[in-house]
Amino acid sequence: KDRVKESIFNAIGPYFTDQLVLDLFAGSGSIGIEALSRGAKRCVFVDKERIAIKVITDNILNLKIQVGQNKFLWRTIRIIGINR
Repeated sequence: KDRVKESIFNAIGPYFTDQLVLDLFAGSGSIGIEALSRGAKRCVFVDKERIAIKVITDNILNLKIQVGQNKFLWRTIRIIGINR
């Protein structure tokens, strides 16, 4: 799983610099977090499961990623906007 993600990011990584990334069905947030670590300016994580939002939030805090003030709740989908 990590090998596939690494291969994808190695191929498209240069295109992330200063870009907005949308991580749909974010789960643990690993795709969006990886994009931020490769220079994305902002990432929006989307998942409908509250436990996934908690996992993403915990991962962001544990990795000491700067979190902006953008948190939204829309119907049953939670969106967390992360500014870098």
